Amino acid sequence: MTELIVTATAVLAAAGVGAAWYFRRKGEQARRRAEQLREHADRLTLQLVAAEQCVGHLASTVIPAVAKGGHGGAGPESGGLPVPAQLDGTPLAERLRAVPGAVAAAVGDVRAQERTAAQQAAAHAAEQARQDTERRIAQVRQESVGVARAAVRGFANNVVARAAKLGRAVSHGVRRHISDEAYATLVEIDHLTQQMLLTASGYSVLAGDKLSRRWPATTLTDIVRAAMGRIEGYERIKHPEMGSVVVEGRAVEAVVHALAVLLDNALRYSPPAASVHVSLEQGHHACFLIVDDAGLRMDDERLLWASDVMSGE
Repeated sequence: MTELIVTATAVLAAAGVGAAWYFRRKGEQARRRAEQLREHADRLTLQLVAAEQCVGHLASTVIPAVAKGGHGGAGPESGGLPVPAQLDGTPLAERLRAVPGAVAAAVGDVRAQERTAAQQAAAHAAEQARQDTERRIAQVRQESVGVARAAVRGFANNVVARAAKLGRAVSHGVRRHISDEAYATLVEIDHLTQQMLLTASGYSVLAGDKLSRRWPATTLTDIVRAAMGRIEGYERIKHPEMGSVVVEGRAVEAVVHALAVLLDNALRYSPPAASVHVSLEQGHHACFLIVDDAGLRMDDERLLWASDVMSGE
């Protein structure tokens, strides 16, 4: 019985020693773990303080300097944002060092957009100014042309009226001529008057006015002779009788004027001894007056230009 008690006591003692050793080991592990956690907490506290200081420096110095085009407050030897030693080796340190470059890139993009917008605004303003100037120039030109045309019309109409009055007086004198010399002189004066009338009527038409002289219904033969009477060198013009065709009175003056201009041009650009022939060609629904001269033919380029001018394009 005594041995049994001694054995039980020994077992209990060994168990107590083992438990004491186990709990002592666990306590030491707990103390080391607590020390590590305390050191980690201290390190995190230092890193947090350093991060706050770095962010404050970034916000107060680096970003404004980068926005102004400076170097972000970094030293020339570092080439970037100075990060506290407590943050070395952490992902935050790398991200903080990348902030100035990202800010600079963003500022550069914004400034590029501002420059582009400013250039576009300037180009738009310049284009608007150019269009306004062109409209103003066109308006002034149109007003000037209108004033010039009005002045030319007034002068041409006055000359036409006086020339017509002089022509009537000369015609009346021709019918009452006393001698052959007086008749020849009056005919020459009448011819010069008709040339002056053609020139004045031409200016009036170019100024946008209409031919106002009234005629009765007239044969083409008389129309050709009236056109011949308004130009110099009419003796060189040859034409057949065309009395079978009559032009309405409202169109006579326009046909006479146009034919006189064509005949004058034909005489000017033909050799001095060459004749100009006027002929009539009748179609199914119209008649055509043909002016045939001996002048040089226009080249293709000039013909195209004349066609464009006559078509109004």
